[in-house]
Amino acid sequence: MRRTALVIAFLLAPGAFAGRLAVAAWLPTNWDAENALASLHAGAGVLTSVSPVWYWVRADGGVDARLPGGKRGESVGPVETEVREFCRSKGITLIPLISNSSPGKSFDPEMISRILNTTVLREAHIRALVTLVTAMGYDGIEIDYELLKGSDRDAFSAFMRDLGAALHARGRLLAAALHPKLAEPGDDWGPMAHDYAALGAVVDSVRVMTYDHHWETGPAGPLAPLPWFKDVLRFAASQVPPGKLSMGIPTYGYDWTGSRTGKARDVTPREAPALARQKKATVEWDDVANEPHFTYLENTASHIVWYEDAECLPAKLKAVRDAGLAGIAIWRLGTEEPAFWEKIKADR
Repeated sequence: MRRTALVIAFLLAPGAFAGRLAVAAWLPTNWDAENALASLHAGAGVLTSVSPVWYWVRADGGVDARLPGGKRGESVGPVETEVREFCRSKGITLIPLISNSSPGKSFDPEMISRILNTTVLREAHIRALVTLVTAMGYDGIEIDYELLKGSDRDAFSAFMRDLGAALHARGRLLAAALHPKLAEPGDDWGPMAHDYAALGAVVDSVRVMTYDHHWETGPAGPLAPLPWFKDVLRFAASQVPPGKLSMGIPTYGYDWTGSRTGKARDVTPREAPALARQKKATVEWDDVANEPHFTYLENTASHIVWYEDAECLPAKLKAVRDAGLAGIAIWRLGTEEPAFWEKIKADR
């Protein structure tokens, strides 16, 4: 398929026809695979694009597959075939994600900096990504390089421009997961390295990670409060063509212990109501944040739980629709409750 036709098909079908929002989702398979794959099947009627979290960057610019147990390998194994065949049968665009994280570690900005600023490594990395996509028959690739140095902003944009050109020449797509921010260049590593306008001009899909406004090692609070979500949306839409732009939708929560700070425990929307009942806590709805929360005591320690469930969706879907954006990107499959898909269907 020629590049123009493929890009139009990706951006418009099937989600955007008749005013429908495109619905992308990230799919883990090297952890929580059973739940994630069940969610893939549950969402098949509305999902338009899936990005399995399948690949890591190697220091030499090559690509490694993520395997269960945090191991590296050359192939993602039988699950890759299962997901690829399922997406093909349902008409879901398949663009696996590659990350600059590594087994047992967080995101590695130093490794990406060396690749971006070393011609041999940079060219090797582009070749490796293009070879992977074409050899495996993927529709494209999604780049999720996080916490990069602000000083690598221009180098990252140039890399994405050249990678996009190489993929487009072969009729393939390029997507990018970007840090949220409210202005350029941003106020920290990560956001500063993501030049919205430059990247929006060269990729086919921009997914802004509008979640973790309050994160697991910080103070407790809403994960994706609606006012902040709308502010990030407005800025992103001023920099990126709206037809390429999707806003991140979280399907998770945190349970903070102590004085509302410190390392939080993950809690899913599936688990949170049962936890509240068990602890005899009252779930409250924050009208401003557009998010539920509750508190409880355990062994004299106070806990506060915030989470994003299906009831958070309608207001965010409306904001995305009103702004004329392409759609949403769900982080992640495997934690949402069944009502989540019903809310998306109702929006259609």
